[in-house]
Amino acid sequence: MNQLGPSAGRAFGPLLAGILISIRSVTAAFFGLTALYFVTVIVTMRLPHSRPTFVQKGSAIQQIGQGFGHIRKTPVVFWVIFLQAFSLIFFGMAFPVIPAIAVEVLDTSEVQFAWMWGAFAFGQAAAAIVLAIIGGIKRSAISLLAAVLLFSVFFVFLGLTDNYWFALVFLFGMGAALPLWGATLMTLLQHFTSPE
Repeated sequence: MNQLGPSAGRAFGPLLAGILISIRSVTAAFFGLTALYFVTVIVTMRLPHSRPTFVQKGSAIQQIGQGFGHIRKTPVVFWVIFLQAFSLIFFGMAFPVIPAIAVEVLDTSEVQFAWMWGAFAFGQAAAAIVLAIIGGIKRSAISLLAAVLLFSVFFVFLGLTDNYWFALVFLFGMGAALPLWGATLMTLLQHFTSPE
């Protein structure tokens, strides 16, 4: 669910924005986004209140210090957090490159550019569904390695292509790599971290 929610937004958000821009204007897309944020605020305010299952004593600074102490004592948690920070740099570098490829190499329209983001998001959603059906990959190292290899190979191919349809396939593959990476890291973090 953590992977499906954002991927649905990344799939349909740019697609609808691209359609609004092509039939109306950029202003219409911003008004549409504003309306979606307004609906989100209303839905969020209607959520039931929940109580934390574990309440710690002490100040926020003390709790942060205890958190760092736990990370220092648990090597798996340290490396998972390191990999998450690394992934923001490694995977994040694709996001500014995709619009540049769309404009300077593929010369896409607004709707075609929206489909590029949609292909990325559909790949992410498809992989998340497969992971949910099979119950995840038991060997975390294989999952992480597969994610890095898939993302890297498809990213290189995306950079080398000048064909729009191939670009959609490569973006789908890049999106499919993200749930392998993200779900594995989150599972490891939850497994090796105590409730406190």
